[in-house]
Amino acid sequence: NQSRTARSFQGADKETALLWNAPQEWWPPQHGAHSKPNKGILLVHGLGDSPWSFHDVAPALAAQGFLVRTVLLPGHGTRPDDLLTITAEQWQRTVQEQAMTLERDVEGPVYLGGFSTGANLVLDYAYGHPEIAGLALFSPGFKSMPFDWLAPLASRIRPWMITPTGSFPTQTPVRYMNVPTNGYAQYYRTSVAARRLLRRSYDKPVFMAVAQHDSVLNTEYLLDVFQQRFTNPQSRLIWYGSRPGKLTDTKRVLIREDRLPEQHISQFSHMGLLFSPENPLYGRGGS
Repeated sequence: NQSRTARSFQGADKETALLWNAPQEWWPPQHGAHSKPNKGILLVHGLGDSPWSFHDVAPALAAQGFLVRTVLLPGHGTRPDDLLTITAEQWQRTVQEQAMTLERDVEGPVYLGGFSTGANLVLDYAYGHPEIAGLALFSPGFKSMPFDWLAPLASRIRPWMITPTGSFPTQTPVRYMNVPTNGYAQYYRTSVAARRLLRRSYDKPVFMAVAQHDSVLNTEYLLDVFQQRFTNPQSRLIWYGSRPGKLTDTKRVLIREDRLPEQHISQFSHMGLLFSPENPLYGRGGS
């Protein structure tokens, strides 16, 4: 209801926009209506994004037997202005509430997954809650490029890096294109918390996907974290790009090509890891 009244709609089809931005749930195929699923996973989107991030990933996980749920973080799904006063603690509370709810609704293990900022949030929860069975991390925002530490200072001085004037669109049907500096400041806080936790090992299984040429993240740091801190032998990193020079764990790190000329792809991006070629917005024929 809040999204319905507060959202700045992009286009005439309001119901579709609400569906794209709303938290959703996918049940395992052929699951009995009167019993709890055997396992579950909660998926958390990134800064400025929405549950649409997991439009392709979630059904694939449900097909593997998971009850899959996505969340909508506070300040998202409506209009970018709603991030002006949001705090990382509000995001953390949302993850905590939804993780605990999912734990009650499945019979067995619960996993957490996150994209970018969402990966920071689920990592934070998992370190403090050993009952979480493992993590799925897509372009995890543990460390971004230099000068990210300026975001908290900038948020006190300048609310927007690019002040909205109405001369260019500030959002698409599924994500914000212009984020207040406070949004970046709160992301930075989650990244600092993640790096502090990553000083010690995490021994549950972790799936991680990283694009070598990610323009947002320090991918060398992500490779090091995986090899040094995610110690479970079942953990896997899919590294989209060329073989990194600092690769030591050749059993758990899987190298995949990110240059696909036949599909007009020169390299994979921060967001691109999440979407299939058939995605109606971001795929081959996407709008």
